[in-house]
Parts: sequence; C-alpha cells; structure tokens
Amino acid sequence: MLFAGDFDEVNIHLFPRVRTVRVRSEDADPSVLKNYGIECYPGKTACLFLEKSYKEEADLFRPTIFKFNSHGFQHVRKGEYVSWRPQRAISFETIKIIDAVKRWDVQACYVNDLNTLIGWLVGEGIYFDEQT
Repeated sequence: MLFAGDFDEVNIHLFPRVRTVRVRSEDADPSVLKNYGIECYPGKTACLFLEKSYKEEADLFRPTIFKFNSHGFQHVRKGEYVSWRPQRAISFETIKIIDAVKRWDVQACYVNDLNTLIGWLVGEGIYFDEQT
C-alpha cells in the first residue's frame, strides 16, 4: 500500500520519523498559540511541533519529495490518497529542511514535551494532526 497527499497534506511528513504535531493556521490563529507561550508567525500555513530533543536531527534532515500521477490512487480523505498497487514516481527531489519549510510555508516549533502541548490543545478545543 502506498500513501500520498496533496501539497498541503505533505508538510507533516517533511521532518524525520519523529513524533510531530501539526496545527494548521485554519484551525488556530497564531495569537491563540501564543497563549501557550509559543511564538507562531502569522501567515504560515501551519505550525509543526517537535520536541526540543530532536531539533538538531530535524535541522540536518533532508526530505525526499516524490511526485506521482493521480492514476491508480484512490481518494481516502481530504488531501490523502492510497494506491493498492505499486506506483512509479514521475519525479523526486531531495532538499534541505530549511528549503522545505520555506516551500511549504510552515513553521517548526520546538517544545519540551509534546504530551503537555497535546493536552493543552485538547483542552482548548484546537484540532491537530499527529505523526509518529
């Protein structure tokens, strides 16, 4: 099985395979996140939260971005697709994380403890995605 996503959906997968929490700008204004003590910049499409212990690993990471034809993929939910057959990428590129963050217009935010952040988000009723 192969998972794929629209441009906007890919941003949570730009970082290494570490636990990541994403809050899209449509789900929480940066001023609301500032109440948690995190300075999120206005105009970003999302804030991606990682634990501070992974900052160096994330800064050095170079994601590889694959592009596929839409043929052979089934839409499973907003921005996400799955193929039950192997697919061949039509192109790919490996880029520096700093370039990926700029291209996807997201902000990486580092926190001491994601569980505490998640508890706060739930308490505030803020929708978020989590990648493990």
